[in-house]
Amino acid sequence: MTAGAPGVYLLRTADIDTGPEGNQYAGTVMATVRVQGSPATPVTLPPALLPVEDLRGKITNRRTIVYTESQNGDTLFIDGKTFDMTRTDIRVKLGAIEEWTIRNESDELHTFHIHQGPYQLTEINGVPQPADDHRDIVDVPIRGEVKVVIPFTNPTIVGRFVYHCHILSHEDKGMMATIEVTPATGDSGRSHRNGG
Repeated sequence: MTAGAPGVYLLRTADIDTGPEGNQYAGTVMATVRVQGSPATPVTLPPALLPVEDLRGKITNRRTIVYTESQNGDTLFIDGKTFDMTRTDIRVKLGAIEEWTIRNESDELHTFHIHQGPYQLTEINGVPQPADDHRDIVDVPIRGEVKVVIPFTNPTIVGRFVYHCHILSHEDKGMMATIEVTPATGDSGRSHRNGG
């Protein structure tokens, strides 16, 4: 079958191994896509992506977030705590641009995801990365760390939301925390509740 031709296509995951203390998952079919009808006119892609502003020179605050686990791996923590939806773990003023070091002190892979907006990945285990894109999720290596720069600058993010490991069983075991973005001094003081 040629790409885009009518037919049935399977969207598969690759095999996943989260490390010596983690889990191994065989690849699986995530979706079945049925393509019908005549091919559409191909869209011409631009020759280059739009430039992305490097936020490393605009950092207003730095934090370190630490992922750990109980010895039996049944409870997972962010900064020594399991998720509590009634607790606010971090407060940030609107307009801040923060560098977060996310450190994985366990023997299995974790990921980092924060609701309400993208961030720039700037380092993996001390190796600088080009700040030429925006991320939604990043792997945090076993016994390693990543640095990201998060712009808390869009007024639509004012409110309370979560950041967490995006591996479902890990967030279910407690590896999630809350953040609240509050209006900058002099703002109207409106607060929005955001999902994400």
